[in-house]
Amino acid sequence: REVVGAASLVDVAYTAGTSAGYLGSPYRFVRLYDAGDAAPTAALGHRTAVTEAVPSRRTRHAMVVGVRTRVVPGFFVLAQARGHADDWGLRALSATVRTSWVVAPQWTLDAEVRAHGQGRADFYRRLYQTFPLAPAWRTADKELGPMRTLQGGVHAQWRPLAGRLSPLTVGLGVDWIRFDYLDFAWLANRTALVTLAHVTWEP
Repeated sequence: REVVGAASLVDVAYTAGTSAGYLGSPYRFVRLYDAGDAAPTAALGHRTAVTEAVPSRRTRHAMVVGVRTRVVPGFFVLAQARGHADDWGLRALSATVRTSWVVAPQWTLDAEVRAHGQGRADFYRRLYQTFPLAPAWRTADKELGPMRTLQGGVHAQWRPLAGRLSPLTVGLGVDWIRFDYLDFAWLANRTALVTLAHVTWEP
């Protein structure tokens, strides 16, 4: 973390972590097709299905670089980039811009936009054309394939300045999220709208 001038701060962080154990899902099954099958359709039936199998260990590395600055009194901006890589071959990059505006002494308005893109794990396939053999590593997890995400949201927060209610904070927010699965046979995209309301008391 480095202070840059009187109103800006630069953050640089690196993290690493390892997960070990059963990292797949017992509820996901991988369809196996003949080598000549081009694409899954309603008329094309898979020859068999086997349980998902992924490595029992996953090591991840991430680097985050961000800048926080006060543009004018009461208006703050955070810009952040995050790179991610793991030993399953997955690479990802995300960028976030967040603003916070003190609209009035009791009111704060926050807005955020985030974009995320990633490649595929080494063993991910849109179609496993290996029947009658099952690959040692196989997955039906769409989030291990190439995908992109776009998210935007607005949140408002109110807090009285004095009096018996001064420990109270009330907030409302809404987020829109779009997921695009770029090489998943069974789902192309998904859109979500998330609403939030919270009340906190901090004496």
